[in-house]
Amino acid sequence: MKKPKRASAAKAKKGRKISASRSKPATKRPAKPPRRGASLDGTKDSAKIIRGLRSKLKAAERRVAELEAAADTDFLLEIPNRRGFERELTRAIAYMKRYRATGALIVLDVDRLKR
Repeated sequence: MKKPKRASAAKAKKGRKISASRSKPATKRPAKPPRRGASLDGTKDSAKIIRGLRSKLKAAERRVAELEAAADTDFLLEIPNRRGFERELTRAIAYMKRYRATGALIVLDVDRLKR
């Protein structure tokens, strides 16, 4: 015995009748007021904020670069100080080890400044 075919959901829904008392009226929610400091579309203010943050970030990066350079150089002579010398020496030694290169270190005593 074969089962009768079931009507598809669309056909079954089409055949149903809904009484007026059961249907829900469409309600609209009131629009939220814009946030403080934001325009209606929000693009102009957010673009200003992003530009301001980018400029602050660039200024901070420049300041960090200046401080790093100042930490590695002598203030009066503008040559590498002990920290800068040690950093460059370790970099040069690593290069020589990696590529099996040779190198030399020359020490000059200027007017017996340091013994």
